[in-house]
Amino acid sequence: RLVISGTFSTSSLDMWLRFRSGGVDNSTTNYVTTTGLITSTSTYVAQYAGSWTRIQTYTTTSFTDGFLVDWTIARPQLNTKTEVTGFTNRGSMEWQGGSYVAASSFDGFSLIFGSSFTGTVRVYGYRN
Repeated sequence: RLVISGTFSTSSLDMWLRFRSGGVDNSTTNYVTTTGLITSTSTYVAQYAGSWTRIQTYTTTSFTDGFLVDWTIARPQLNTKTEVTGFTNRGSMEWQGGSYVAASSFDGFSLIFGSSFTGTVRVYGYRN
């Protein structure tokens, strides 16, 4: 489980996730990002982006006042598709997720921030 909270020094936020293996980011075009948003006018916006080099958390223009990302990463160490699912806040509740669609095994991930981030990044593990 990955929980990120904080602010950015500018009004524009870009944040991405890439999986790692052996200390090296995997930047192939095997990532997919999906997003669903309930806005203040109760409309639903769905987005899908395939063949990317990363999972996009979001890009927006209103996060100098704070944000929260709460994601679960599934099956990173198995040689299969690795998935991410969870929620963020960007003025309204948003479901976000994505996957690395090729069979691969990972031992870590990188977070890539497009502007100056201040806050906390927490990683939690689960054990049976």
